[in-house]
Amino acid sequence: MGMVYIMVGHMIDWWTIPSEDWLFNVYVSLFSALGAAGFVFISGVGTMISYRNRVEKIRTTANYSTKTMRKEYLIRGFLILGLGLLYNGIVAIQFFDPSVIWKWFIILTVGASLLLAWPLLKTSKLFRIFV
Repeated sequence: MGMVYIMVGHMIDWWTIPSEDWLFNVYVSLFSALGAAGFVFISGVGTMISYRNRVEKIRTTANYSTKTMRKEYLIRGFLILGLGLLYNGIVAIQFFDPSVIWKWFIILTVGASLLLAWPLLKTSKLFRIFV
């Protein structure tokens, strides 16, 4: 749902003439919860499901440990963060604006969220909700 919202929002933004900017503003106002925040939320839910499956794999597999799981998780986080920085770098070159490298486009946001979430995975649900 979030991806559809993002795609439709970009199409409205790119394909409308300036006098129809109100359409984009109305669209964003009505459905903004489905956008990047919804996408990051679904990514977090997927991460939690993956984490639980890996914890179960630790219990059932002899040669798979918490250390291996942590290493895989961090590699995934750094890989997505690296892809986000690469994408932002390409956009910065395209627009001749080096400050774009640090913009929080969705790929960079997901990578940073994965890396920041690792310490929170071992805490209680209530603590994670408040953080």
